[in-house]
Amino acid sequence: MGKKKALVIGINEYEDTGFDQLKYAEKDAKAIYDILVNQDIGEFAKEDVVLLTGKPKSEVEENLEITLNEAKRDDLVFIYFAGHGKLDKSANLCLAARNTKTDRLLATSIHLEHIRRIIDQSDCKRIVFIIDSCFSGAAGQSFRSGDVPAESFEQISGQGKVIISASQAFERARERDDIGHGIFTYNLVKGLEEGEADHDGDGYISVEELYKYISKNVKAETKGQQVPMKWGIDEKGEIVIAKSIKTLEKKRLEIESLSSRAKELENQGRLDEALDAWNNVLELDPKNMEAPQGIKQVEDARKKRAELEAKIDMLFDYYKKGSIPGTIYNKAFGIMRNPHSSLSDKEGIFTRLVEDLLNNNLSVENFVLSWNLIEKPEPETDIERLKGEREAEQLEQERMEREIKDKAAREEAERKEQEKIVKQESVKTQEEKKVQAERIMKEEERYPIHEEELKVQPKKDIPVLDEPRKLTRIFAGVGVILLIIAAVIIYKKVISSSPSPEIAYFIANSTRIEKGGSSTLEWRTSNASEVQISGIGKVSLSGTQTVNPQETTNYALIARNEENKTVERTVTVEVNVPPTKELPESSQILFQDNFATLDPAWGAHSSNLSVQNGKLILQPELNNSFTALNQANLFEDMDVRVNVSIAKSDNTNYGGGLVFWAMDYKDYYYLLVSGDGWFAVKHWTNSRVLDPVPWRQSAALKKGVGVSNQLRLVTKGNQATVYINDAEAVTFKGQPPKDGGFIGLTGNSPPDVQNKTIWEFSELKVMKP
Repeated sequence: MGKKKALVIGINEYEDTGFDQLKYAEKDAKAIYDILVNQDIGEFAKEDVVLLTGKPKSEVEENLEITLNEAKRDDLVFIYFAGHGKLDKSANLCLAARNTKTDRLLATSIHLEHIRRIIDQSDCKRIVFIIDSCFSGAAGQSFRSGDVPAESFEQISGQGKVIISASQAFERARERDDIGHGIFTYNLVKGLEEGEADHDGDGYISVEELYKYISKNVKAETKGQQVPMKWGIDEKGEIVIAKSIKTLEKKRLEIESLSSRAKELENQGRLDEALDAWNNVLELDPKNMEAPQGIKQVEDARKKRAELEAKIDMLFDYYKKGSIPGTIYNKAFGIMRNPHSSLSDKEGIFTRLVEDLLNNNLSVENFVLSWNLIEKPEPETDIERLKGEREAEQLEQERMEREIKDKAAREEAERKEQEKIVKQESVKTQEEKKVQAERIMKEEERYPIHEEELKVQPKKDIPVLDEPRKLTRIFAGVGVILLIIAAVIIYKKVISSSPSPEIAYFIANSTRIEKGGSSTLEWRTSNASEVQISGIGKVSLSGTQTVNPQETTNYALIARNEENKTVERTVTVEVNVPPTKELPESSQILFQDNFATLDPAWGAHSSNLSVQNGKLILQPELNNSFTALNQANLFEDMDVRVNVSIAKSDNTNYGGGLVFWAMDYKDYYYLLVSGDGWFAVKHWTNSRVLDPVPWRQSAALKKGVGVSNQLRLVTKGNQATVYINDAEAVTFKGQPPKDGGFIGLTGNSPPDVQNKTIWEFSELKVMKP
């Protein structure tokens, strides 16, 4: 690939008064220069781009010749001119330099015939010449070949000589003050700078794409009064002129998303889908370095999975023949599905036993015998037992000592707190006595006792005789104080009383809906500090809230101010419940499990699978699913029912539910319900997921954690009908196994949480339909 060279010319002012002075030609040239040297768009090296503004004819022609003569065969030369154009008497285009004379065009202008000769003598096979001038369409007279008429230019790739003009031969090129550019160059800059000319979205802008974009916009903006033109000579394929930042960024984000998705699918075990995703990455970016590694990793994983599934099939054959018991098969199956790095030492020994059995290095009898010997726990010695008992006694003693210390510390803290309270009360009492004494002394000073009064009674009786007068005066003073305080309180209450809350309106946009539908409550309040809606809780002071009632519901809006004054308004949303279809009844029970214990047919007890309190419990790993098939029973037509609930979840958007029409763990259908009211039917086959029934909402589903939903599936031939809580949800067709299939249970844990999702199943029953 050769270099990219450019000559950019712009001329605003002319010495000859016969030319109008231009406003934006030099600004247009500078804008083109900036785009070309922008490494995110044009990718031209600065040293290979020459910008000439306001130059005379000689300097322009000299730089034209230098640029074209130095260009090699595989280089790309881009020439841009913005300025005046004049037609000679033969209607040939002459480009005006700063010193061009209107009355001596041939001698003082840059004639297109001269430029054509320079281009013909150049070794360069890729030249793009863009002219933004009046009458620039006349350039076709110089560049047109006998077999290449105007407007014949098709796709140009790799090589060719192309000219694009701002107007037709007898049209003027216009400038606009509101955009600060010539109309033609404004759209040229926009198409390149913003990437809008990238019509096919491949991230690169060809000459053809650029012309189509400019032509369409200029015609529209001038209402057909200025029509760009183009011609081509010796064109072959496309000449790419720039990159599209917008498209390439979008492409980069798409590639990142696909790569991330491919890794996620691989982690989920969906290898075929992961392989498709990596191939899509390569289609978008053939030079991507990560995709080939990802493809190889997925193909290796597929190979390992095929080998593992072949081994599991062989082991299952031993189980079906009764050669090995179900407990051993289930545990062996679980160990084989786990990565070897996560196995304990004992599980590693079990793995080698399985390998020896499947490679015919060990007989079935010796395999079972060896397994049982390893499985049997080592007897605990007396020394170890006594040591454990002593450690337990020591731990219990330490626990009791900690409790005694904690209790003593609490009692000491309570005692100190009580002493503090008593001390505070004592201080308070003394202060009150002191205040009372001071008040009495002041009263005595205000109302002194006369000597005559002292003579009436003995000295010891003076306090008794004078007490009523003192008390009267004290009460009178206290009364005045109380009246003042009461007046202040009443005044403050009147002044600070908040205005009563008001409800401007409280409405429902739909007061009557079908079950499963929704209505929007809308309200506006004033003078309120808090607003609540029954069944919803606290809401904004004014706003909207979408509700999905399952039955006719009264919604009460209560507005409250800071003084706890309230006002209330109520709206009613009526729910029309369609009549329930009569469900088909079954009588003959084919299979049922109340999950009192874990039947080995479900698999071995593990952190993912257990039974407790009459429920089968699934705990899938994060960002994964866990499926348990009951491999002891095959069913053809059936009516299967089970209760499912999410016992614990940080994200209720993920599903769990009933497995049916299962050939094995490689091919089965499953009905999923989520905690937020959605359900779907999926088909896992050939390591990919198909969607017989894509995710959809169901009004019959109870939402949330801890609630139970009854799933019911009735099959007949290749048709199945789903019921949710006795309401018919959907009927679809599938491909059931020829001789009947297994049933099972499945659950998912999302990737973006801290804890596993816990799924609980109860009262599983299969009946004859």
